[in-house]
Amino acid sequence: MTSTDVRTVPCPTCGTRAGQRCVTLRDKPCPALHRARTHRYLEVRFGLRPQTTTTWQALLSATEARRRGALLRTRFRDLDNRLWQPTADSLLDTIAVDSAAYEEAVIAEACGRTGPDATDFLFSPDWIDESLDALLRAAHDLQIRAETDQIATGTSNRELIRCRDAVRRRLKEMRALADRTRKASLPSNHATAEATDPHQVATAWVGRFLKAERRHLVTEHALAAGMDAAQLDKGTFHERVARLVATGRMKAPVGPQVERLLSSPTDTLRETVLRDALQPGARTDALGHPLVLETWAEQLDFLSTVAAPAAYAAPTGRLSALPPMTSARMTTAAADELAGRRQTLARLIERTHECERLRLAVSDTVTALDRTAPGREALGGAIRAADEELRRRHPELYAIARAHLYAYQDPSGRLAESWPDHHAAVRSTVLLALERFSQAPTALLV
Repeated sequence: MTSTDVRTVPCPTCGTRAGQRCVTLRDKPCPALHRARTHRYLEVRFGLRPQTTTTWQALLSATEARRRGALLRTRFRDLDNRLWQPTADSLLDTIAVDSAAYEEAVIAEACGRTGPDATDFLFSPDWIDESLDALLRAAHDLQIRAETDQIATGTSNRELIRCRDAVRRRLKEMRALADRTRKASLPSNHATAEATDPHQVATAWVGRFLKAERRHLVTEHALAAGMDAAQLDKGTFHERVARLVATGRMKAPVGPQVERLLSSPTDTLRETVLRDALQPGARTDALGHPLVLETWAEQLDFLSTVAAPAAYAAPTGRLSALPPMTSARMTTAAADELAGRRQTLARLIERTHECERLRLAVSDTVTALDRTAPGREALGGAIRAADEELRRRHPELYAIARAHLYAYQDPSGRLAESWPDHHAAVRSTVLLALERFSQAPTALLV
């Protein structure tokens, strides 16, 4: 069985089949798209092990948690210190059919036990997203394994902790690399000159704060410029995505699997989402379809909230450290159950990160397609005119926003090269300051 055989399974998200490469939402070839056609297809296409019908509550039960904790304890293999140097071809075929092997590969790479060929392959543009998923899974498994050993023996396993820390560092580095790669792949006009003009940035933030007033002004200016009213009715983001999919501008055909998910009852959908997270052979790639992403995110958030208390963690988007245990040393069964519950939450967190990455890809695609939409130039002019009018109407709000930007200007008056690293944090601070001022406008709150 080779990775080429696995790719003969039709992709439920882009519709590609017969061994051809997947395509991106912008109809560009890509070997690993959305959730990637990897080991999970063996169950669908070649294994055909039927899944028993159950409920999502049963999948979160103590019995299931204990089984997963025991599997974690027996499955995880400690890596030796030898240099591991697989070829790119053998590594591809190994990780394509075995998620555990993928996990071991990224642990070995993070711990410096592979050659440069493995690093180049694992974090190439084609595979970096899949490798990020594997790194996060490995970090969680190492953390839970170290916690279980601490409970069982009363002492820390230094080797596991060292590997965990190495994987966490590698994950942070590769997330930064993936973010730079994503931004570099966006259309060149994604970062315009206005993005470094503090006047334009502050004006845009005032418009963002005054959404309703801005929307009314944009409509007025656009109609005055001769735009059709139908072009202005964009609706919600989900509605915009649905229109792009329906018109074929976004490459994401709606097949039977997607339709089945969209029409599923809530409990059935939760079971599907939970199986997808907990069982590699039960992965449902159609969850990554642009029309399903919002529903998937909602169910992941619900299930994480339900699973977090029993895992001694808060549903904060990360698996926090196990708090100091006040009880006596646990039995093996109790430790396995706790490990299983924490692994359940970890898998839901991993899928949440994957879902967020896919939602960001959809957002990037919508932004790129909007730039080529009919009437885009006229609409852009209407938006700029509306923002300038809001600045004139609300000089006190503009002054607050503008004041926060002085610290990030270079001598020429433009925003410094490091500005993109601070943009999101400063924007949040400014919007909060504008909200405070609108509630108590007795003085400028900066």
